[in-house]
Amino acid sequence: MKTYDELRNICERTSRITERVVDDYLIHYAAGHHGLERKMEQQFARFNHVGKQLGKEAVNMLKSQYLAHKIFQKEGLIGKFLKHSALERFTGEERDYLLQQHKLPWRFCFSVIVDEPAKDFYTMEDVFTGKRYLLFSPAIGDILDSAKPLLWFNLIGFNGYCWQSYGPVVYYNSFEPGDIFFFATELNPDIEEPVEVVAGVERDPVPYMMLISGASLPMTFHKEDQVLYLLAEHDLATLDTGGLKKDFITGYDSGVYRISHKKWGEHPHYAQVYFDENKQLLLFSAMTERGFDMLVEAFNAYGYEFPAESYLRVNMTMVTTANEILKRKVLLNEYHDLFQEDPDPESDKVLEEINAFIALVLPDINAGRVPDIEEAIRKSGIDPENARNVMESVMGSLDGIPDPTGKSPGKSPGKSASGKSPAPGKSAASGKQAAASEQLPVQPRDKDGIRLLTRDDELLFDLHLYMMAGDIRRMAPWEYLYENEVFGVQVPGTDRIYFVSVMGYEGEFEALSFYKGHEGLVGFLEFSAEAERISHLGLPPESTLPATMLGGGPMTIPHLMLSFADREELGKEDLAAIKKSGVRFRGRGQWPRIEEIVPGYMPVYPDRETLVDLFLVMQQALIVLERAEEDDNYLQREGDPDETILVRIPTGKGPRFRWKEHYLIADPKWGEVQYAVNITTGSRAALSRLPEASQELQLDLFMLPAPVKERGNKGYFPFVLLMVDKLNDMVTGMSMLTPKPDLRSMYESVPQRVLEELVKSGHRPSKIEIRSDLLYGLLEEILEKAGCRVVRVSQMPQMDEAIGSLISHMP
Repeated sequence: MKTYDELRNICERTSRITERVVDDYLIHYAAGHHGLERKMEQQFARFNHVGKQLGKEAVNMLKSQYLAHKIFQKEGLIGKFLKHSALERFTGEERDYLLQQHKLPWRFCFSVIVDEPAKDFYTMEDVFTGKRYLLFSPAIGDILDSAKPLLWFNLIGFNGYCWQSYGPVVYYNSFEPGDIFFFATELNPDIEEPVEVVAGVERDPVPYMMLISGASLPMTFHKEDQVLYLLAEHDLATLDTGGLKKDFITGYDSGVYRISHKKWGEHPHYAQVYFDENKQLLLFSAMTERGFDMLVEAFNAYGYEFPAESYLRVNMTMVTTANEILKRKVLLNEYHDLFQEDPDPESDKVLEEINAFIALVLPDINAGRVPDIEEAIRKSGIDPENARNVMESVMGSLDGIPDPTGKSPGKSPGKSASGKSPAPGKSAASGKQAAASEQLPVQPRDKDGIRLLTRDDELLFDLHLYMMAGDIRRMAPWEYLYENEVFGVQVPGTDRIYFVSVMGYEGEFEALSFYKGHEGLVGFLEFSAEAERISHLGLPPESTLPATMLGGGPMTIPHLMLSFADREELGKEDLAAIKKSGVRFRGRGQWPRIEEIVPGYMPVYPDRETLVDLFLVMQQALIVLERAEEDDNYLQREGDPDETILVRIPTGKGPRFRWKEHYLIADPKWGEVQYAVNITTGSRAALSRLPEASQELQLDLFMLPAPVKERGNKGYFPFVLLMVDKLNDMVTGMSMLTPKPDLRSMYESVPQRVLEELVKSGHRPSKIEIRSDLLYGLLEEILEKAGCRVVRVSQMPQMDEAIGSLISHMP
């Protein structure tokens, strides 16, 4: 039998091996295999709101722990890795270490300290299995110097003689075993036995890792009483509430009695009994142990024999933490809200009333009959003002109701009453068996023209456009999709494709962008690549975004955007459209904003034709987002190239299209743009005749972040063509350009402007540095033929300083 000094030596040697093998190699190796890093990011993305509180460093530690668990858990990846040639680098004790970990898997464990037989050694007891084990953990001793935790959460592995923890040692000041069981049942209501909690943690440890956000919360007390939630449920056929009046105060609402103890029913005990006469169920509820015991004792004095044992005992800190992690209100007592004196105004059922009203009037409208508006208002319970708004949304006005001949003005298109994607998308085949190709099928065209919207769509367009926006907000796809996980939707009867990107994975700006065609997609990909490049230049965080915007950034990419903001941030057109739709939004960051970005111009609310495109694309996007949440590999098929993009394409005749999925192989030629560059006769020759000076110029084109608004015209962003002398940091030339009539025309005018500025200087520079792919493509051949040496560079610090100075002095 080993002494504790001998065990310490073994543990310390094992820690050194773990650092070399796991920390320095296996963690990184595992992340790059079996899609593990992507899956990990998706798992943690569900809890980005918690990660922000914890901080990046803490989250990274938890991610390393997650990867280690995936490697060494029961049937983990280590079994596969040991067979791979990449692990042949490990020999001797390192190889023996890996084989030993494979034989006895690592596991997560909620435990309490039973004994401390020696310094840094602890006898621990698993609170869900009752099994005891010896744990070596110097970190526990450090924690005990300043805290008195009730419970510990560790990832542990066996070194052949005792267990050791890996990753952060998590402790809880106010969580008890019952709290963890409660949290587990909130994650999975089917859990009934403690051993099922253990299996749940092994299967998906990330939610339990997030409990670290409540680790430091203290136990809640009121004087000598611990404040917590206690509930006990019993069957009871009848209850004579009249006989309880001596000790209890009784209230009644919707078939439920609330029976409050006269002494123990107030703060802090809140000892109350609820009796549901329909369910024949009795519920004891209290917030202190004494209050619960006294409640049961007082109730039993009336001839009952209920045990003073609660089936639920949970600390307030756990309920608070669970609410924040799960992003919903944990419901403990379903009867509590019945007796609230001040009901929450947010809990009204306006949308349900609107849908009920529409269901009543729509059959008549579709049949060409005048609906009985007053009867529909009475049956649905809708507010008459809301009914009027809905009818205006549906028909434009009550005068728009079709006459018995079936004629209809055809205003305000819409969508099916579910608010989510209609049946065709759900029933469509997944299409994953189809081979990927470089071309999409040609869209069929009806001889009478493409009918994009159904009759219901036409009637309910505004309402369900915003209902879909609300669905997307609640779905929160930015919690499980990266911005570069793009998919497409083809507009029926056209060659137009919108490529959809989900923004907000880092929690900064939650939105969906719909990039128009290959031009929009390539613009997005190039902007993303530039942002990635700049992120590695070592710029301070506050400078990174402005640097990516210099070329115009998203403002030069044709796309639509659905984002979410505060009500005060919305423009008049957005607010008017939402009001017309009849859909209600409340709360900060919950109001949908729809914008169209025409390259070079300020975002505007889209016109009707564009909104129809957006409507159809959003219908299909909802289907893709739902499936992507359920299937990590849905957007990228196994065996396909990385450049393959899922596209939803319509088939059949409109307006009730069938949809199928096509996997489109990205074509490098999508990024090729040909500009019709026109320069005046003799301008290039004039430059070539000038004497060469020992001057090195830097040349750049950037967008000013200050839009110009002209009365009666759409606002635009001016661009600046700037020349800087690299040797003396002087600005030698500057021209203002406008994206009129469009951005392409502006780009095509740049070579002529550059020639004019250079000729004006009276000499040819010895070298011209350019970092923009666009400018280099426009100017390289023209300037070389004029005798100027053009060099492509990645950075231009002198230019950046000049641009920064120019922008900082703008009004």
